[in-house]
Amino acid sequence: MKEAFKNLKKYLKLPEVGVFWLFVISAAAVLVIDILFLDRTWALVNLGIILAFGAAILAISIKGARASVKLRLEKTRLDNIIASMTDGVIIYDQDFKVLLFSGAAESIFDLKASEVVGQKLTPASVSNPKLGVLAKTVFQSLAPVVVRQSPEGVYPQIADISFEEPHQELRVITDRIMDEDKEVIGFLKIVHDRTRSVDLLKSKSDFITIAAH
Repeated sequence: MKEAFKNLKKYLKLPEVGVFWLFVISAAAVLVIDILFLDRTWALVNLGIILAFGAAILAISIKGARASVKLRLEKTRLDNIIASMTDGVIIYDQDFKVLLFSGAAESIFDLKASEVVGQKLTPASVSNPKLGVLAKTVFQSLAPVVVRQSPEGVYPQIADISFEEPHQELRVITDRIMDEDKEVIGFLKIVHDRTRSVDLLKSKSDFITIAAH
């Protein structure tokens, strides 16, 4: 019981319960008028109606508040997972406006999230010195070297992209984000920087080739 009361106090402080507090203020004003101008019977009837409406509004508001708290917890958990990933995570909508740019993505592309989130990427962004590599990662047909590792049109899409300036070897996994109606509302990219492993493999191959001669 104590825990339930504690949770109720927490929910009552949330913005989602604001409608209930507005109702309380309005109801208090109505009750004052009823007491002053109506006889006792009608005042009690109105009080009962107000209490019933108040209980219904409170129940709906708390239900919304609980759902909101749950969503916030899930978002926090997702944010923590993304923050702990060594691969970059990029989310953008159908208009190519960047919605999320993880810390690992910042390191890979040498960009701050504040410089990218909210920006709409276009093919013209390729000519932007800061956004060029990111834009080519999004618009892969504009990248210098792309080796596709998955069939065209099949998701998730996997592609290896090579850049000369700066020298980078990226493996990019692209998947669609869908709503409840299975409509595409955005895209998720997971970017793995495999530059070091590719360079080590190439060095090893070159060494074996030289040794063989």
